[in-house]
Amino acid sequence: MSLLLANDLQTPPKILKELGQNPPQDIMLALLSNPNTPAEVLWRWGHRAPEVLLENPVLPLLIMENPRIFAEMQPETAMKLVTHPRAWDELLLLATQGRPLVRLALTQLPSPPKMVLDKLMRDRNPHIRLAASLHILQLTEPETDWMERADAHVLAFLKGLTPSTWEGELFRLCLRHSPLPDFIFAIMAEHGQEYVRATIAENPFLSPRYKEKLRSDRSEAVRLAACRDHPAKQYQTQPALWQHQTEKLAETFILTHPESPEEWVKLAQNPDVALREAVALHPKTPVEVLVQLAKSQEMRIQRAVARNPNTPPEVLEEILSDLRHIERDLAEQNPVMRQIVMNMLGRSKEAYFSVFYLVQCPILVPERFQNKCHAPSWIERYVLARHPEIPLDWLAVLLDDPNRYVRNLAHIRINNHSFSVPPLLLKN
Repeated sequence: MSLLLANDLQTPPKILKELGQNPPQDIMLALLSNPNTPAEVLWRWGHRAPEVLLENPVLPLLIMENPRIFAEMQPETAMKLVTHPRAWDELLLLATQGRPLVRLALTQLPSPPKMVLDKLMRDRNPHIRLAASLHILQLTEPETDWMERADAHVLAFLKGLTPSTWEGELFRLCLRHSPLPDFIFAIMAEHGQEYVRATIAENPFLSPRYKEKLRSDRSEAVRLAACRDHPAKQYQTQPALWQHQTEKLAETFILTHPESPEEWVKLAQNPDVALREAVALHPKTPVEVLVQLAKSQEMRIQRAVARNPNTPPEVLEEILSDLRHIERDLAEQNPVMRQIVMNMLGRSKEAYFSVFYLVQCPILVPERFQNKCHAPSWIERYVLARHPEIPLDWLAVLLDDPNRYVRNLAHIRINNHSFSVPPLLLKN
């Protein structure tokens, strides 16, 4: 009955809206093709089948009624529409008024209409203007120093603004605690954001020459951070917090001398939250018990599990995703946390964090990075193309990239397997 209603052109929009709350696949497709379906339903599910939505006769009418429709529809649907081969020129032209990510996606089209590319060349966003100017259709004289220019754009990108998402907390942890490559320290010491320079000044692995430079920074907060002493922490197998906690418990002897795995399970299920916290922090707690404790809805227990160096990496990542707020002590007390944080940044949808990870990550995990061959940002694709471990089949995809820097590098690397990409270096 629901499918019949979704297909019926006489069904009132109110009923179609109700059917679009959480529809199965067949009903969703019927709704996307029905001209009476309310716009909010079309935008909500359009990313699942953009080819069906593009064939809906009501779409051109909706666009005529609201020329700024791309600035209002869900980003996922907007991206799918503009990158679909069936998207018509007028639709793409209207998309130049959409969100920055949508406008950036237009610069990735292999053959965008000239009027679209011309408009993007005048975009208010400098990153979009740059991407449009580097499109392969913009015929210019070949640049002999094109790789040096491309690398300069990458460095400028990394020295620029960072998004204010929850991933920004992960970024702070990396800057404050991780032994980053020297060129990353150099970039971040010149970052445009004051908090980035102040945070990197607290990193115990920062070399003296950069610390000295930050001591004369224009910002007082950065100068103060650089003048404080931040010795590198020596990680302990038994957290001091566990020692402090167990002093208050009658079960200290049991925790110190566990008799069997069953005892650990029993203690992990104890109603006393302080005892469960002590179990979560204990350096000898079995992994399977830590996994079980990580499922707790109590933030106190989750934080304790996150501090335990024996907690599996995949469990740590899940905890961090659930907490949505990263505490400094998690990074300080768990030596595994630094790599976990970096891994999470690598999976970020934010181009900035993806590039930050790729320029220093020695390994490319296929399921994580292969889709970066089609990333909206040309800088992401370029950094991927210059990665020393990029597979040949990924480079083959980038041979037809619309960005001339990405395409040039892919051609060089696929035709000369011995070619060594020079490291990213800041010019003095």
